[in-house]
Amino acid sequence: MEGASYGRRDLQQEKLEPLFVVLEEIANAHEKTIPQVAINWLLTKDSCILPIPGAKNARQASQHAGTLGWRLTEEEHARISQAEVASR
Repeated sequence: MEGASYGRRDLQQEKLEPLFVVLEEIANAHEKTIPQVAINWLLTKDSCILPIPGAKNARQASQHAGTLGWRLTEEEHARISQAEVASR
């Protein structure tokens, strides 16, 4: 049974890989981190969604602050949305 669990994890990781590629490309273009891009996307995805990232230390809080003060382009937002839907 344990082997089946690893197989599901591998499949899920395989499905998520294109999403992480898109996030990384956009992060590099904006000199941001993948989490900063993901949170920025969530902030603009739906007015009913309010991501609340946790921070265990000042460095993490500072990184989360980098989510604000910039915006994804419409094309970037669409690319992430398409990759997210495909990863389900």
